[in-house]
Amino acid sequence: MGISLTANYKGAPSLEGSSFMLFKIRSRIAKAWDVEFGEHYATLMDAFRFNELEAFDRRTTEILEQPRFSNDADIAEFMFMSDCEGKVNYKTCKKLTDLLTSLIINKTEDFAQISLRYQAYSKNDWEDLLELLKGCYSHRANLIWR
Repeated sequence: MGISLTANYKGAPSLEGSSFMLFKIRSRIAKAWDVEFGEHYATLMDAFRFNELEAFDRRTTEILEQPRFSNDADIAEFMFMSDCEGKVNYKTCKKLTDLLTSLIINKTEDFAQISLRYQAYSKNDWEDLLELLKGCYSHRANLIWR
C-alpha cells in the first residue's frame, strides 16, 4: 500500500512511498521532539507485532500527560493520526520544520542513508520533505497524506 504526502497549495511537491514512510518521518521527529517520547515511539512496531498495544497506549498517556507537552498537542496528534489519510495545519508544519531542521543541522542521523520514497525515486528525500513543510507554513496550507 502506498501513500502520497503533499500539500493543498499550487505547485506543492509530493513524496510517494510505502506506508512505512510516515513511520520513518514520525519516529525521527519524535526523537527530536523529546528523548523519552522518541524512545517510546520507536517501540510502536514491536507493540503491534507482539499485540501489546494496550501497554503501549498506557505508557504513551503517562508520557504525554507530563507538563512539558502542554503546548504540543498538535504534534502528538500528528504522531498518531491514521497512516491512510490525514492532515495537519501550517502551524504544526512550522513545528515539524523546526524539529526536522534540528535533526539535520545536528547530524543526528545520516539521512542520506534513510530513504523515504520508493527506492527507484529516492533522492534528496529529507530535503524534499523539509521543502514541503516550509511550503506549507509559508503558504498557510495543510500538509496532507492519503
